[in-house]
Amino acid sequence: MLGGLEPADVQVEFYTGHLNSQQDFIGTQTQPLTHRSSRDGTHIFEGTFSCTASGSYGYTLRVLPA
Repeated sequence: MLGGLEPADVQVEFYTGHLNSQQDFIGTQTQPLTHRSSRDGTHIFEGTFSCTASGSYGYTLRVLPA
């Protein structure tokens, strides 16, 4: 749910990177997600990610103003 915002008002990103021993992100990268559909106030964004190295990874989503 985006409150009073529309999908065009935001940029949704997949945020990922290696984790250090304190579980903090290091060497991060972002990938924008694409808005695919909306229904009953729920908006679906999608994208793909390929992990190219071994180790401890973390990920989250970020919603930013467009």
